Amino acid sequence: MKSVQQQTYGDWSWYIEDADQPERIERLAVKDRRIRTLDASRLEAEKPVLPGQGGFVVPLRIGDLLAPHALYSFASEIRMHPNAALVFADEDRLDEQGGRSQPFFKPDWSPELALSTSLVGGLAAFRRPLPANSPLEILADDIGAWDLSLRIHHDGGEIRHVAHLLCHRRSKAPSGRDTEIIQLLSEELARRGVRNPNVMLVGRQEERLPLLRWRPTANRFVSIIIPSRTPQIAARCLAGLTEKPAGVPFEIILVVTGGPPESWRHLRAMFGGSRVEFVAFGQQGETFNFQSACNAGRKKAGGDAFLFLNDDVAISEEDWLSGLLQWLDLDHVGAVGPKLLYPDGRIQHTGVVVGMAGFASHVFRWEREGSHFTSPFVSPERYRNCSAVTAACLLTPTRVFDEVGGFNEQFTLLFGDVDFCLRLRQAGYRLVYTPDVRLVHAESSTRQLGGKDRIPRSDWELFTRLWLPVLARGDPFYNPNLSVADEHPDFKKGERDTPIFHNEKWMARLPNTSVITLPHDLLSSLVEANERQ
Repeated sequence: MKSVQQQTYGDWSWYIEDADQPERIERLAVKDRRIRTLDASRLEAEKPVLPGQGGFVVPLRIGDLLAPHALYSFASEIRMHPNAALVFADEDRLDEQGGRSQPFFKPDWSPELALSTSLVGGLAAFRRPLPANSPLEILADDIGAWDLSLRIHHDGGEIRHVAHLLCHRRSKAPSGRDTEIIQLLSEELARRGVRNPNVMLVGRQEERLPLLRWRPTANRFVSIIIPSRTPQIAARCLAGLTEKPAGVPFEIILVVTGGPPESWRHLRAMFGGSRVEFVAFGQQGETFNFQSACNAGRKKAGGDAFLFLNDDVAISEEDWLSGLLQWLDLDHVGAVGPKLLYPDGRIQHTGVVVGMAGFASHVFRWEREGSHFTSPFVSPERYRNCSAVTAACLLTPTRVFDEVGGFNEQFTLLFGDVDFCLRLRQAGYRLVYTPDVRLVHAESSTRQLGGKDRIPRSDWELFTRLWLPVLARGDPFYNPNLSVADEHPDFKKGERDTPIFHNEKWMARLPNTSVITLPHDLLSSLVEANERQ
């Protein structure tokens, strides 16, 4: 009660539904004229909550507390974005003693994350009238508010995010309502054009995770493009591809960028034929250029979609390609990436955060799989949108790849995939990370030379020059309250913990040579040095 009455923004009306104690509400209304008894039909006719901006409704749950500036923050966001149909904020939890814990620092609106969890379960403001003339009472229910947020997205409404902890929740997340959530997600997938989705909830009761699978509706043929200069590594990858059912038809384009000719002849004898085409590219001794090799593979590929795959990725699951391809059924999805694990079971890739460590990096990298239910960010076990996915395993429609011009061959080893994904975003496409497809990736096996990587300095400089404005704005699919010093989601470490600050420190510490020989532990040591600044 007090957290509402003590708001620094005063132009609001509070409609309370309390059928058991109507006299109590009347007494409160005498003391504060902004408090009224809830009457949904009357509420629709009331003056706008925010004058001049249209009417907004902010549902409150019993026991939740608002930050003093909560309504002011919403009013400011709406005045800056007068077409907003929905505004939501970050949240945390209150224990029985009133202590705060479990912060949820959300990304900006993420359509695929909204298929995995509600982004409006804490504090949110919905513009009236609600979609499809939905009754206002639906907002009092977490699942109802979640459903309305998806309908607003489907109708093209503008959705804004206030990156502040504005709601401290005592109310519990919905539990024991699996049937309702399954229906909600099934209906949303149907609105997005998915036929006969198989929607399940799995995991612990306190952390139920949607599992969404459907047969890809488009009759796509996939070209798997693999650059390789090491026949022994490529042999293991090809074995997995040809032995494990992928769930969809595909061809393999192996782009040979080096290595002993006699070893490749042996590999051709093992895997050559209708399913694997060997494409010679470059000259012996040339510097390996991943982007050029991928573009060369595209010229030989005939698929409706391309899967760019590192030769050191191991295929261990059936129907893995179908699990990626299904996401291309959704409008405006330009690329999909899976969960990649190191051979020891730690996470290698669950999506790329642009600006992390000053350039771009993989959130949750090096962490043990399955240990992130208390992360202040989104669990890596949930679907979500991100600014980029790694080209170690990246699926994209052929027409989309060609539309943005393929990979930029000015990049040699680093950041070419991030650059490609950022150009997809500029063209209006979304990037999707799915945890349902799990592959093992022995990162950088192809280019290791005596335990070190030889990386052109120009890759670092080119990325900074091309995407400095994006670094300055920050990644919309990460939260600005979280640190970008390293890959583990944690609270921001001061005002200088920004992509630009870390980028400048990185560039100052890189050797002033055209080709940098980096030991594998130098990246983490540079990040740690930046963090101490």
